[in-house]
Amino acid sequence: MSAVPAAPHGEEIAAKADALLAAGYAQQAAGLLGQRLAEEPGDAVAWGHLARCRLDLEDGPGAVEAASQLVRLRPELGWGYRLLTSALLRERRLPEALTAAREAVRADPESWTTHWTLSEALRRLPGDRSEEGIRRQLDEAAEAVREALRLAPDEPKVYRQISLIQHMRGHRREAAQALTEVLRLDPADAGARADLVDIQEELGDARLTDVISAGSGLLAGAPDDEVARHNLDVGYHRLLRRARWIALLCLVVAAVAARAFPTGDDPRELPVEWGTRLYGLAWIAGIWAVSLLIAWRRLPRGAWRGMRALCARSWLARSAPLSAAWCVLCAVAVVAVGWTDRAVVQTLVHAGWAVNLVVMYADHARRKVLLERGRYDLYG
Repeated sequence: MSAVPAAPHGEEIAAKADALLAAGYAQQAAGLLGQRLAEEPGDAVAWGHLARCRLDLEDGPGAVEAASQLVRLRPELGWGYRLLTSALLRERRLPEALTAAREAVRADPESWTTHWTLSEALRRLPGDRSEEGIRRQLDEAAEAVREALRLAPDEPKVYRQISLIQHMRGHRREAAQALTEVLRLDPADAGARADLVDIQEELGDARLTDVISAGSGLLAGAPDDEVARHNLDVGYHRLLRRARWIALLCLVVAAVAARAFPTGDDPRELPVEWGTRLYGLAWIAGIWAVSLLIAWRRLPRGAWRGMRALCARSWLARSAPLSAAWCVLCAVAVVAVGWTDRAVVQTLVHAGWAVNLVVMYADHARRKVLLERGRYDLYG
């Protein structure tokens, strides 16, 4: 933050407001600054701190007004333009934010934060949204953040911005490398770790259980983060949906063991001998034992409880284990009983896969419709 001269009383107020803001009392800090500005409306420092308070309170119009006053009073300060850029971005006034960000760089070209602010404004794509326009804006954003990196080579926030821009440009490997640098500089950044695992999954370098582990760590650090909660629920749901494919594999094993669909002109007679049916049951039990053991070893502590809670509150998530259980029940019924009528065996097999596939389609259609409507409250 650039040093700004102020009256002694103004400096005391600014220090108190800073302390309140750091402690999470943005509303009280804003009230204190409001009293100061009522006495001295020309105090640029107070306007700047008030803009920060308004940003913390998610009061976009108030932040724009306060930052504009700072810029009017002290147009030579990059700090004011940075605050104004942040406020305008919050209000989705993207072209104006880009103009303010360019002014910040002009006013303070040796500050890495001004170049970072310019890259952030460009990353929001304030101009032409054609393919060529997007490419041009992202290229300029990459150039701006490279300048920020030159000025602050050990700043995690810069590497975080590089990862976001590179991911938007489709350069996933470079985005992953930038996030690795973030974690080198700040190993406790759970958000960066979760994003890194997501990119590694896109590249085929990470498993779904790794994604869930990273999401659990992120949520543990920010239990009120609704986005982190939603992303973790998505991971849980994806894992639950995989159970249906395991159930279908078990049904195939059961159908083969019970000779549900014999080939050739001389099908073997029913009932199938007990040893063959027992062998089929052993295969079904083994498939589930191995699958559950792998999941148990790779999932973080509390994941099973999280999946149970998700199923308890969401029928969309609950449909996956229920349809898988129905499929496995049909598979067990096929091989556990010595059926003498092949039509009964075939009916059980068809009932197992048909219900499973219908639920799978309904699940996919429901998620697609909600996401196309811009709704992300999939799980309540």
